[in-house]
Amino acid sequence: STRVRSSAASDVYKRQHSAGAVWAVHLAASLEGAARNRLSGLLLLDPVSTGPAFEADLRRAASTRTNGQAPAVRALLADPGRCNAWGNARAPLEALRESQPVGRASLERLPDSTHLDAEAEASDWLAVQACGQGAPRPDVIEATRQWVLRWAREMAQSAEAPQDRPTGTSTGLPR
Repeated sequence: STRVRSSAASDVYKRQHSAGAVWAVHLAASLEGAARNRLSGLLLLDPVSTGPAFEADLRRAASTRTNGQAPAVRALLADPGRCNAWGNARAPLEALRESQPVGRASLERLPDSTHLDAEAEASDWLAVQACGQGAPRPDVIEATRQWVLRWAREMAQSAEAPQDRPTGTSTGLPR
């Protein structure tokens, strides 16, 4: 059967203002049955860690096996700042990368990026002021979109042909 374990998922959102990645990781970790076996990977845009719960969910999601392989975990990190809790997700993501087969988890960072780059044109004045890193720049927005499209295509292809899953790269951040 395909279902998600019941949990206080809404509490995950309430604990952190920027909870998109927290929610995605929690959902992936909560999958059971056939849905768990079809998880191709996670694309995380400047995730913010909520601490031990995020780290446990990240490890559980990455432990899923589809045709004997772990799902790819790809994280695009922005420069540290207020809105990404000064880059606090980097350490748990690096620990995950070290624990996975080579290429299954990768971290990349775009130079001069902000936590708001994933919001692109939808970002507003209040968010820009709160984060204190300036408005998203068109060149970084486009680079973010290209990164997401590249990894989404590779994950979609790996779902169709699991034996040919991408091995990934880890540009921008040393292994």
